[in-house]
Amino acid sequence: MSWSARVRLRRRTLVYLVSGIAAVGFAVYRLAGPQGIRLLVETHRELQEFQRSNAEMERALAEWEVRVRNLEENPAEVESEIRKQLRLQKKKETTFLLPETKK
Repeated sequence: MSWSARVRLRRRTLVYLVSGIAAVGFAVYRLAGPQGIRLLVETHRELQEFQRSNAEMERALAEWEVRVRNLEENPAEVESEIRKQLRLQKKKETTFLLPETKK
């Protein structure tokens, strides 16, 4: 192998080595930087919170749908709800209002 061929081989090896080190350095910088793993973890945490909140809202919606269905199907339930909200009472009926207890 001639001297010029060895120099070219060494240069090529050096270029590959420097390119590899630069690529690894850039990858570490991107993963450790503000747009890297921290952002991924924070985004995952937010997604879990939104999913939990969504599940709670769906559960509350289902309860309201059941309540509405009961009011649509049962006139006595409607009357009871109206009387409760407006604090109405029938003749010869006594209503006791108790203070709400703090939990």
